[in-house]
Amino acid sequence: MREKAARYTHRVLDGYDAIIKACCDAWKALMPERLRSLTNQPWIQKVIL
Repeated sequence: MREKAARYTHRVLDGYDAIIKACCDAWKALMPERLRSLTNQPWIQKVIL
């Protein structure tokens, strides 16, 4: 597993606030190019149209 991906998996977080912080950090780490590549799928175009 890539080091970057490993930081978001298989972790035990210490409570609700830690979970929220981890989610926010992961969301902020999504670069526009990465988000675009994840959502640029042929089946999505069929659903949108």
